[in-house]
Amino acid sequence: MITMGKWAAIRQLNERGYGKRTIARMLGVSRNTVKRALKQEDVPKYERKKLPAKKTDPFQDIIKEMLWEKEFIGTRILTEIRKQGYTGSLTTLYRFLKKIKKDPPVKTTCRYETEPAEQAQFDWSPYEVILGGKKRKVICFLFILGYSRRKYMTFSLNGTLASVIEALEEAIRFFGGSPKKVLLDNAKQMVIEHLSNGTIQFNETFLKLAGLYRFQPKACKLYWPRTKGKVERPFYYIDQHFIKGNEFSSIENLIQRGHSFIDLWDNRPNGTTKDIPKLRFEEEKDLLISLPEARFSPTIRELRKVSSRLSCILSCLSIFLSP
Repeated sequence: MITMGKWAAIRQLNERGYGKRTIARMLGVSRNTVKRALKQEDVPKYERKKLPAKKTDPFQDIIKEMLWEKEFIGTRILTEIRKQGYTGSLTTLYRFLKKIKKDPPVKTTCRYETEPAEQAQFDWSPYEVILGGKKRKVICFLFILGYSRRKYMTFSLNGTLASVIEALEEAIRFFGGSPKKVLLDNAKQMVIEHLSNGTIQFNETFLKLAGLYRFQPKACKLYWPRTKGKVERPFYYIDQHFIKGNEFSSIENLIQRGHSFIDLWDNRPNGTTKDIPKLRFEEEKDLLISLPEARFSPTIRELRKVSSRLSCILSCLSIFLSP
């Protein structure tokens, strides 16, 4: 059976103009496999074997911060992470340090402008807002086309994988097509792991979405969030000009007013391009990858069922275990 990664890669390479014979040679599969993947709108059913967890896994971010920012030596890092529950050996830690030292964080930034329909950036941020007279935590999802800076914003009461996928699909449908690439953060909902050979292991469900809409997912370089500057800077503007001082009757009211806010914002010149995003969007909208007939909604509904069952189980456990 074809893997999820190859199914998505075949469809993405075909969208970029490669022929079936060339794709088959590039990916080491038969031409019949390529033909089936291009005809198959439904994603292949495939279960990835779970890799055994390493004892350094829960402490990776802390270790990298101590190594690159605090410049601690290995034995000092070992002392600090043991205070936080690390039970592995010094050898295991040194093995992990050796791996990450091969790819140190870059310390320079270059502005990168993209061609029409080439790339979009997607991210989200939590806020506290007044909903129906009560303070609630919400998640703001933001999708920005790199060339025109045209934006799509929506909100959710949670940041589950189902909500993330739903927001991303809404954005693509709103613009009427997909860009060639979507740049995103290394959040666990999307990225499982950066492998030592430089490849990135993406979440299976996210790969299904990428294959359906034929865009290439691109994760930010670890510890270099400025790669997503186009989408991260606007969150401050949203906080200052839309969130603060406003109250909303419901999550639906928040979403509706958010759409109006973005619509007005996209009618003003962008600070970098000096052009109005809505007008600049006219240059790239016809270059976006056309939408598939199928939607991802059934998968989202299934994700929500799983999430609901898990919440119910956790709630029952908390009641059972409470004194």
